[in-house]
Amino acid sequence: MPARRRPMLFAIPVAVGGALGLAALAFGGFRGERPPDHPPHRAAARPVFTPTGVAPLTLARPLRLAAADTLRHDPAAAHIGPGCDGRDEITVELHAADVTLTVMAMADGHGVIEEIIAIPQGLATGANDAQACRARMQAFARALAPHVGPPGPESHARMAVAETFGVGLGAHSRVLARWFAGGASCDISLTFRDTPGP
Repeated sequence: MPARRRPMLFAIPVAVGGALGLAALAFGGFRGERPPDHPPHRAAARPVFTPTGVAPLTLARPLRLAAADTLRHDPAAAHIGPGCDGRDEITVELHAADVTLTVMAMADGHGVIEEIIAIPQGLATGANDAQACRARMQAFARALAPHVGPPGPESHARMAVAETFGVGLGAHSRVLARWFAGGASCDISLTFRDTPGP
């Protein structure tokens, strides 16, 4: 009588282990694995202004990781996709320091946040001319300075359709105000970049 063959039990754990390994590799990017030189980031209980963004959306963080931390504040953070300039981005509504903001975070080609634009809602209401618009920008910058960084010198540019005022805060951010005389409107924004620009 031929000898009975033992069942190959070792094949099961090997197969399962291999599948788990592949799954870990597949979902590693979604979990937002940080590069070795990226410091850990503790998710804030509520959005806060920082020198590099509106946490949890801050410069140099993986966009997917930051978006996952932002879900608790706005479910729209689940929608990551290319914006008008082709970069992956998210657009959410956050409330920080008693200000409601529309916040856009854009990533570079490696999925790391390289630019953040925060637009305060209702801040420019009642600005009737360019100087009133500038005053709203200055007040916003003063309120942000303790959280974001000290203000620098102001800039001013007059263009065909708009008058622009700006002031830098710290090393990475800038508050801009654009007055459009034709529509009597004042647009104020806070931008974070490695190089905030003029």
